[in-house]
Amino acid sequence: MARKKLKTGGNDTNTAEASHWIFHDDITSEILKRLPARELMQVKCVCKDWMRLIRDPNFAESHMSHARAQPEASYILFLSNTGAFAADHTLSFKKSRVPANPGLFRTHMPCSNTAYGLICFCSRASRPGSRNSSNIVYNLSTGEKRDLPPPTIPAAFKTYALGFDPTIKRYKVLHFGQKRRCQILTLERNSSWRTLIDDDVPRFQYERGRFHYESGYGRYPKLDSIHVDGKIYFIETGSYQNDPISIRFFDLTSEKFGTIESPPLFYPYYSIPRLAEAGTNLGFVSWQMVSGTFPNFECSFWVLDQNWALKGAFSMRFDMIWGSIGTNKLVLGREGLFLFDIEASTRKKLKKERDEYTHVLCNHIENIFPLSTTK
Repeated sequence: MARKKLKTGGNDTNTAEASHWIFHDDITSEILKRLPARELMQVKCVCKDWMRLIRDPNFAESHMSHARAQPEASYILFLSNTGAFAADHTLSFKKSRVPANPGLFRTHMPCSNTAYGLICFCSRASRPGSRNSSNIVYNLSTGEKRDLPPPTIPAAFKTYALGFDPTIKRYKVLHFGQKRRCQILTLERNSSWRTLIDDDVPRFQYERGRFHYESGYGRYPKLDSIHVDGKIYFIETGSYQNDPISIRFFDLTSEKFGTIESPPLFYPYYSIPRLAEAGTNLGFVSWQMVSGTFPNFECSFWVLDQNWALKGAFSMRFDMIWGSIGTNKLVLGREGLFLFDIEASTRKKLKKERDEYTHVLCNHIENIFPLSTTK
């Protein structure tokens, strides 16, 4: 981050001094953006200039862009009811990369998808859908959090989705209420919930209870959504068990819902689909039970670039699909977590922690975006 050049009135000495500070800030920025988020949070108190630089949203964007260009910077992040755990793509755990915050995980539970390492947490103590519940946005890289104002429409469940608007460079939170009503909140100063006037608000899987997560205080339906490139994608279901399934999205810039075609040869009446982040593209996994003992599934993995492309099909036993690493590896399983290589048809088992996971982020990149600057 370069300082603004000082007005010198033609004084060569002042001009040289101003140029020195511009050069100094550029060098500092280049050095600091190479540090992991945990170390940046420690060194930001060295001086006011470093604090100002590290808490600048533009520097946060530069830091994340640099991390994306480093293959080793991406890792797998596991969220459970007791905390978060990190592993690199060789599946060795490195817990030190995740801020320790056991108090948060005891009182709150994840209740949204993730967007560049940000996620919504809802209070465990409050009744699902309560307007008095304590809801926050939490940065998994820095441990910083921001309270959300209570929604103004009732909801049967804690149904939130999170995404990033690349046009205005702001995060936005969706809240889905009863009777297909929806509100949106932009994370910026003095923001409040706005009701979306859109007759095209989709139905979701929680109405049919296909996917759930354990809250510790009960079993709540989970809204299956994913953020990819300025859009939040959902699986829409009908009102009845045999109604077709479609892929819906919410454009965070236009704030409108839309629909995209499902992959070819997808049979919505008999398959259980799941969305996944496939590199920087949208992935789609369809799985349906075949003859044999449950859960034995035929699975197909598709990736959307300009058109859907089938990356592989296979049969095996598993009870959960979490997502993909790149376009050829899937993280599967809840009781036994493993990494499956589609091209090589091989799998590697992950080290098992004590708790079951509520979220698995397959391509997590550290994000130091400062939530406090949006208050």
